[in-house]
Amino acid sequence: MTAMTHRLGVLLLAVLLPACTGPGYRGTFQPRSAELTIAGEDGAPLAELAISVPGQWHGPPDDGAVRVLFRLHNVSHAPLELPVERCDVVLWDGSHCGPPRRVGTAGAPLAPGESAIIEVGFMPPSSDADLRHVIVRWVLLSEGHDVPGSAEFDRDEPTEARYGGIKVSAADRPARVPG
Repeated sequence: MTAMTHRLGVLLLAVLLPACTGPGYRGTFQPRSAELTIAGEDGAPLAELAISVPGQWHGPPDDGAVRVLFRLHNVSHAPLELPVERCDVVLWDGSHCGPPRRVGTAGAPLAPGESAIIEVGFMPPSSDADLRHVIVRWVLLSEGHDVPGSAEFDRDEPTEARYGGIKVSAADRPARVPG
């Protein structure tokens, strides 16, 4: 009976081990998100932008990439775009992560009232890069105008993997009552 119990234990370990080593953040994340209202040159609001740095991705694709999530809600009267190729991540020592790579498919300009989650990956300059402090830079495009911005993030000690409070549900917005 002991040999059978041992075999079952080994089999259970063989089944569960791949689940523990699958792709994910594995506790290296920066949970606080920056929530901003972006205004144009005339002071009128263009967008509500939430930015989160959940951390370094482990596994395919882009093993080791620093992931950044942008939740963009267009509150203006014109289409709005966040071109991924104009995003940048700078480390505390001034070194830049590699060029941005879009994760997922979102990317078209947002019509007034639309929202999108845009996930972008950046490869650190080396495997031992110090990621305790990062600066995320971006540019919004609105009616042919560039609206640049940046936010700084300091890594918190990991407690649980999460996306730092970026809300994606339409239910989070107050409902309008006609009349």
